[in-house]
Amino acid sequence: QMARTDTSIVIDGRPAPAVPIAGRYSLQLTARNLGPEAACDVRVLQQLPAQVTMLSATLPPESAANQQLSWRIANLSPGDSVVIGIELAVSDTLTQLPFALVSIAEVSGAFDTQAVNNRAEATVYAFAGPRTPRTFHGTDLAISLQAETDSSAVRGDRRVPVVRPGEAFSYQITVQNHGPYAADSVTVSQALQSALKFLGATPAPNAVAGDSLHWNDIALAAKQQASLRVRVKVPEDLASEVQIIVSTAHLQAANDSTAQNNFAADTVYVAHDDSSQTRFPDVAIFQNVVTDSFTVQGRDTLWFARPGEAYFYTLTVRNPGSGAARNLKVWDRLPQRVQHLNSYPAADRADADSLTWQIDELAPGGSLALTFEVKVDADLPEGVFPLHNQAGVWAKNEPAERLQNNSSQSTVYATFSREELLPEIKAEPAMVQVNDTVYVSVRVPVQVQSWDIWVYFADGRIDSSYADRFIAGTSLTPNYWYDLDPDFTETHLLTPQAKRENIIFELRTLDIFGNRHAVRDGVVVLSANALTLDRNVFEPASGEPLGIRFKLSSRRQARLDVFDLAGRHIAKLAEEVFEADWNRLNWDGRDNQGQHVGSGVYLITLRSGEFQGWKKVIVVR
Repeated sequence: QMARTDTSIVIDGRPAPAVPIAGRYSLQLTARNLGPEAACDVRVLQQLPAQVTMLSATLPPESAANQQLSWRIANLSPGDSVVIGIELAVSDTLTQLPFALVSIAEVSGAFDTQAVNNRAEATVYAFAGPRTPRTFHGTDLAISLQAETDSSAVRGDRRVPVVRPGEAFSYQITVQNHGPYAADSVTVSQALQSALKFLGATPAPNAVAGDSLHWNDIALAAKQQASLRVRVKVPEDLASEVQIIVSTAHLQAANDSTAQNNFAADTVYVAHDDSSQTRFPDVAIFQNVVTDSFTVQGRDTLWFARPGEAYFYTLTVRNPGSGAARNLKVWDRLPQRVQHLNSYPAADRADADSLTWQIDELAPGGSLALTFEVKVDADLPEGVFPLHNQAGVWAKNEPAERLQNNSSQSTVYATFSREELLPEIKAEPAMVQVNDTVYVSVRVPVQVQSWDIWVYFADGRIDSSYADRFIAGTSLTPNYWYDLDPDFTETHLLTPQAKRENIIFELRTLDIFGNRHAVRDGVVVLSANALTLDRNVFEPASGEPLGIRFKLSSRRQARLDVFDLAGRHIAKLAEEVFEADWNRLNWDGRDNQGQHVGSGVYLITLRSGEFQGWKKVIVVR
């Protein structure tokens, strides 16, 4: 998460984000799926400080109680992210200043295998600044979403909409203003299921991004309502396993005081013919092991564990077949000389030497991950012991001729000897944005003759010169952590259109016994694009231009323009290649013909690659 404020103060000798008492600031939460598989049932929790009040959120929370906000995301594809913005107001009763406002965010998922990056904190300091009285005319907006199909069916005790492959149907979105005041800057968004084809909408959306439709700046007076109609089509070749089509809609407005009724969803049921009954599943299982120590021999990676050390297995079950797999049983026969600690999700049965999971169904093309942790017996004598792990999967409706990929095995070598004690390296934090700093630390278990750091970048470049002066002047004492100097700052995205890249740090040592070792740790560099204005109200007559700052995740082409609220192009500010990191431009309040623009509201837009951003400014003459 990231806190956004208009100013900063010095805390413990360093600048820190700050906000005056009774002022406002915002939080931005970003939940990303960095794994290779889809994340299911993702839950995002935000614990707010007791001294703040939530004003609005770009994605309305599912629940909000005791300063805790909660969201649920049904599915998050590999590489995708969900960004939630929260606007907060600080209490005007704070007395002990500066006061630390600490916000804690957590994310969890059904098959998440790494918990170390699931928590983030952001601290903003409240201080005694000038107070600006505000008049807040709160209103109450509500949204509803209803599918309109040609057919329906009775399901349980209610009638539900039904479509068939190849049919078109409509969604009716209704936005109502129940409050006593007009709604400001109403924005409505609808998320369509990816299988649907968008045919059109009345009125037309301001933007169509992937499977999402967006309508901006809807005017809604008190007690008034607005209707949006969306037409979609179900593809004729829709997979038979798709039984329901779910769409969601949400709204937001600057002065909406109630977020609970800002979200709506509707489900359409799909009626297929019976030809899909001839399709069969083909389940397969793969396993991956992760320990703290490994060596690479040719194309093979050998994994090692010490006595008393814990490590992880991940079983991945996939169904590349054309039909759904039903009543699956996944089993794992644990190696000798290890103890099972825990599993995610929990195994349905856990014996001393085996684990078993029962899965009801796995759709065609679907996959799931099962992770469990084991610990090597602490009383192993010196020597090398192969720890063989065997895993398998079975589906009740899988044909016998497709069982060849239903088992998997892997080997970890448990070893203990003085010569096999390995060095360690840490790179923190695990995730950074472009141009952030990475702190690298190393520790060795025995005296070393020489050591070096190699850095591996996503574009294939290898840098063996990082921290060479520090390395040349530092003799490592065993079992002490050393922080490398200087800190690492080459955190750039190097490949075109990349949203994230890995940087790997490798510690290479030659110890006094003549043993050479190489251990690694890495960080993930995340794309960071942003657009900000130095103020929201611009008075050209003051002689000071409007400052526009924007951040790019990589060096690339960018274009900045000015539009009015009717969508008319007012001025082209720039179209050229800019450097990664922050850039700045100024606007003097003139249009393309050099004429002064009149008073009103204008949009500053930034387009660069896949990133599009805009900010609103009020020009006062």
